Amino acid sequence: MKTVNFSENIEVLYTHPNESYDRKCVPIVKVNFKIASEIMQYRLDMKREYTKLYAAAAAANANNASTSTTTPSETNRLHNYPILA
Repeated sequence: MKTVNFSENIEVLYTHPNESYDRKCVPIVKVNFKIASEIMQYRLDMKREYTKLYAAAAAANANNASTSTTTPSETNRLHNYPILA
């Protein structure tokens, strides 16, 4: 049998009143060919940028590995590459 317990201390918080800000929905725009191609181009640009940064991090890691050791907090644990800030 499962039970649920609620806290006895209830804190009531208030947000801004309805008159303070607009809650209307943003109109939805149909995606046309131009918008879709811009999204695809953005994705390709970001993939290229990621690949470039990833390769630079790998090269830096290869250079650092031969000269010194890095601490675990300075590397990505999955790939053992330096974390880019």
